[in-house]
Amino acid sequence: MSKVEKVKLAVKERIMLLNILPKAGDILTIKLVRELKEELSIGEAEGKTLDLKISDQGAIQWNAEAAEKAGDKGIEIGDTAKELIVKTLKELDKQKELSEDHILLWDKFCQ
Repeated sequence: MSKVEKVKLAVKERIMLLNILPKAGDILTIKLVRELKEELSIGEAEGKTLDLKISDQGAIQWNAEAAEKAGDKGIEIGDTAKELIVKTLKELDKQKELSEDHILLWDKFCQ
């Protein structure tokens, strides 16, 4: 039986995690990624609260003060999803593609 834990993630961490999840894989991976995307995504009401905007170039912007006030969102992540996130982060590390922005994700999932 898979253990599920709630991981508190800020808006920036959720968006970064959405961007690094695998785009392709076997059927189980793709279904897992789809479920994770649902958990991590920012819905219409939250988007309004955060004053979320997407530029013509695809850059995502939000009101940092509103995000701070709203706090981190507890995301339910099971063992298999956590393994996928850890594997993805470690692959980025191996390829030397991590940035300073990834440190908080690394600390939450890989330590």
